[in-house]
Amino acid sequence: MRFLDRLEAKEAEQLDERKRVYEVELAAFEAHQAAVKNAMKTAAKGKPDQNKMAMALAMADLRGLEEPEEPHARRFKSNDATTEKLGDLLTRNGKGLLVFRDELIGLLSSWDREGREGDRAFYLEGWNGTGSFSIDRIARGSLYVPNLCLSVFGGIQPDLLERYLSGIAHSLDNDGRIQRFQVLVYPDPVPWEWHDRYPVKGVREAVRDAFDRLAVFDPVQDGAAPADDFVKLPHFGFDDAAQELFIEWSTTLHREQIAKEQNPLMQQHLGKFEKLFCAVALILHLAEGNLGPVKLDSALRAAAWCEYLQAHARRIYALVEVAKVNTARLVGRRIAEGKLDDEFTARDVVRKGWTGVKTTADAEAALAVLEDYGWLVSVEVNDQPGRPTTRYFVNPKARAGA
Repeated sequence: MRFLDRLEAKEAEQLDERKRVYEVELAAFEAHQAAVKNAMKTAAKGKPDQNKMAMALAMADLRGLEEPEEPHARRFKSNDATTEKLGDLLTRNGKGLLVFRDELIGLLSSWDREGREGDRAFYLEGWNGTGSFSIDRIARGSLYVPNLCLSVFGGIQPDLLERYLSGIAHSLDNDGRIQRFQVLVYPDPVPWEWHDRYPVKGVREAVRDAFDRLAVFDPVQDGAAPADDFVKLPHFGFDDAAQELFIEWSTTLHREQIAKEQNPLMQQHLGKFEKLFCAVALILHLAEGNLGPVKLDSALRAAAWCEYLQAHARRIYALVEVAKVNTARLVGRRIAEGKLDDEFTARDVVRKGWTGVKTTADAEAALAVLEDYGWLVSVEVNDQPGRPTTRYFVNPKARAGA
């Protein structure tokens, strides 16, 4: 974030000078406007035939006046903003914004608050980066965002992510928001060691220069195809060799990896990997200062990145199974302690309010694990009109194990 902070600081410094110029231009505009209006009043007081030409000239002058646009500092990121404010920022930052949250769980949980149901849709549509968005509020009026482009970056604790993923997997609330976090990384902990060394000379400066260059570069001048009636933004393409690699990679992705994937969350995640491949290849291409079509070298590195990120994503989605086992372990302890009757339902478990068991689906998933290990037996009972009720009977040995 340090490089983006530096860019925003430079924008803030330049804003003061632009505001001074704006104030001078605005004063000149208002003076000219007042003079033209006075001329129109004078023309209106005279005889129509004599002052018709004067009025026409004054009207033409007034139409030709252009009020100077108030300057605003370009923004690159935001840490904490409502969707309405983000929309307001995006009207003046058509290239998009980065939303950075040190703890992503705060952002994710905010989408489920009462009255903020539309925030999630705003972020989901911002992932594509090419659509428009209209925000209409009684108090704030209407706001049109011509190019809704948002990136989200941050960290989250594994136990919080485990609970969040578990809630999505066991409900109808899976709208693809987690799968849009394409650069998911869950590294192994490493033993702490003391290192005292200087940074590699020139690397930090090279990264800084890359940020400075890409903040102001013109895609068309660097070889991008210009926008047209069908594609609203300038865009790059692969050269022939890179295109051939992408076709081969994409074929394997759809016919082998996605078709054979058993985890629904992981399958949906892989379904968005084509965009990830293209985005990473383009980022590598531009970061190195290359011009024209994206070349084979960048495409090969993008394929390697996708393989690396796929392994991390698979580990993260495995947390759903870990959550089931952890919840089953907790329920099993409560059964051994006699906190449940010998016969009960999943709803009885939910009523206890135990950690990790917020819904009937959470309880059923945990109880299925316990049944696999012989702690319980489930039986469907038609004890009332309607569909059968699943009742669970505790294995006496589970009580003895306490």
